[in-house]
Amino acid sequence: MKKLTLFVSLASASFLQLQPASAASLILSQVEVEVSPGISNRSTSMSAGAVATTVLGSGQGQVQTDLGLNKVFLSATSNIENSYATSIWAETLTVSGFGLVTITHNLQIDGTATPFNPIDSEDVNFNYYLKAVSGNISSFVADSQDALRFEDTFFHAGGRDIFVDGFDDISPVLASVSLCPLTDGEEDGGTCGSGTFNSNIQLSFTLAAGSTYTLVGGLTIEDLKFGTLDFFNTARLTGISVSPGGSLSSESGRLGLNNGVYAFVPVGGNGVPETSSWAMLLAGFLISGLFLRGKPKDYGESAVAP
Repeated sequence: MKKLTLFVSLASASFLQLQPASAASLILSQVEVEVSPGISNRSTSMSAGAVATTVLGSGQGQVQTDLGLNKVFLSATSNIENSYATSIWAETLTVSGFGLVTITHNLQIDGTATPFNPIDSEDVNFNYYLKAVSGNISSFVADSQDALRFEDTFFHAGGRDIFVDGFDDISPVLASVSLCPLTDGEEDGGTCGSGTFNSNIQLSFTLAAGSTYTLVGGLTIEDLKFGTLDFFNTARLTGISVSPGGSLSSESGRLGLNNGVYAFVPVGGNGVPETSSWAMLLAGFLISGLFLRGKPKDYGESAVAP
C-alpha cells in the first residue's frame, strides 16, 4: 500500500486534499461525534485495516477500511448535536487479454439501522456506493477542512470532479450502483431508511484489453443525532470475475486469484499472488538455485579417522 499524505491544498484553502503518491489507491476511515456546538471528537485513519474509534458523551463510532472492505458503526443513546462516519477505498486495476473483456464485481453488505432522530426532523443520510471510473484518479478532495463528510468528498478523473455519492452518468464514470435506490434530483443521490439489510450488489461493464479503471467503494453515515446504525458486520467485495481470455492486475499488488475469481487480499492475509508476483517469485527461486549450485561445498572436518 502506498504512503498517502494529508494536506490542505494551497490553491484553495477551503479544500482538504487527499493525495496518494501516485493517486492509484486510497484508504480513508473517519468518525466524528459532536455532542454540542464546538465540542466534538474526531478520529481519522488512512492505514489499511486500521480502526478509527471515537467516544464522546452518549455518542460513539468505529470505522475500518481496507481495499474491498467498509465497516462502520455509529450510535448515540441520547440526543446529540451530530455525528458522522465515512469509509472510502479506491484502487486502480488493469485489464489484460484480447479484445473486449467483461468485468463483474460482487459485493455483500449487511447491517441494521434502528429508528433514529425521533426528536429532530432532519433526515439521517446513509448509503453505500460502488463506482468504476475509466483510468486513474488524479486526487481525492474534501469540500471542507472540517469532517470529511461523505457528501462533500469527490475525486478528479478525466478532467471532471466526481462525487463519491449520488448520480454520475457522465464520462469517465463507467458504472455505479448503490445499496438503496438513488432519486434523481436529490442532493445526496438517495438514502436508506431504518431496517435490516442483507444485500448483494453487482457492478458490471465491458472494457477493451489494455484499459485501466479505478474502483471506488464508500459507506457513509451523516447527521445521526440519536439511534444506532451498525454496519460493522461488513460491506465486502466478495469477488471480481472476468470473461474468458481476460485477466486483472492491481496497482497495489494485493489482488489475489482463487478458482478463477479475483479478490483483494487483506493486510497480513494469505492469497494467491497475481501473475506478476508469481514471475518475481519464480525468478527469485531460480537465482537462489543458481547461486547455491555454483557455491563451493564445505564439508568441514571428516568424522572418519584415517
